[in-house]
Amino acid sequence: MPYNNRTTRMRTSDPSSASARLLLLALTCGLGCQAQYVGISANRPTGSASVSANGLVASYDMESLTEDGHLRDFSGNRNNGTFTRNQLVDGLFGKARHFSSVEDRVSLASNPTLDIKGPLSIVAWVRIATPGLHQHIVACDNRFAFWFTPLDQLRLVDTKADGLMTYWRVAKDRWYSLIGVFDGTEGDLLTQSNIRIYVDGETVPVVQGRDITGIWGKGPLFPTDACSIGFESHQGLPDHQNLPFSGDIDELLIFNRALTEPEARALAKH
Repeated sequence: MPYNNRTTRMRTSDPSSASARLLLLALTCGLGCQAQYVGISANRPTGSASVSANGLVASYDMESLTEDGHLRDFSGNRNNGTFTRNQLVDGLFGKARHFSSVEDRVSLASNPTLDIKGPLSIVAWVRIATPGLHQHIVACDNRFAFWFTPLDQLRLVDTKADGLMTYWRVAKDRWYSLIGVFDGTEGDLLTQSNIRIYVDGETVPVVQGRDITGIWGKGPLFPTDACSIGFESHQGLPDHQNLPFSGDIDELLIFNRALTEPEARALAKH
């Protein structure tokens, strides 16, 4: 039986309790206060009372399963994930999913909700075990990918190499709140004003970094073998089939809107 017990996260199904906590928050720190990020749950699919569920496409705590054994999507869109190896480790918000080979990938069906033209936001709590690899946090072929280069820079791209990457480089064995935001739509010219990357709630400088057109590409999302967590298929491209993610992912959110800077800060506050 797969481990599926939240040992460090308190949950409640009592809406009055949730309302009482929000009221207490407002009374103790005022209207400008940001709620702490406490992790994804059925009552709080974005993990924070300061982040609206508007535009939420997929929401994974990376440990909870559906009754039929799939990785549960808390967004309500049924973007549940399929996996073959259920490796869990201690995370920041309960258990995190551990990845060490391509067999650890989580496959997602090509649901129309994932055919995101833009705007787009991806949120992930990540800990890298092996730096220096071409490794993907999440990808949907022909639409978007959020991944690390072999130089440990973070890229947000349309999977056709058009996108921007950070000067910042990830370090191993520590947790990061990572957010990629594309505030545009397919066919838009990419600039530093419409692609933003946040590390622990703060924006970091980005650059194109490769010989690319600088235009966010047009889909549509491939009908099969398109979306994965901890992997990118590139429709079976041979040199991508042995590119595993090496590390842990604790939480993952996908939105079809651009998150605001206050929301990005709230998602790093824990």
